[in-house]
Amino acid sequence: MHQVCRFALATGARANEILSLTWDKVDIDRSLAWVTNDLAKNGKARPMPLNREAIALL
Repeated sequence: MHQVCRFALATGARANEILSLTWDKVDIDRSLAWVTNDLAKNGKARPMPLNREAIALL
């Protein structure tokens, strides 16, 4: 759970966004993860920037 909290702090992502993240939604080369429309607050899919700490935690 500690790593989930650190990932949340590094990305600003919500808990449900983090816990539902799968590898097919992660693009390490572009430092992005995609939040799908069913999880996004406004109902639109969006990219989530991944900084070095977030990538290291993955």
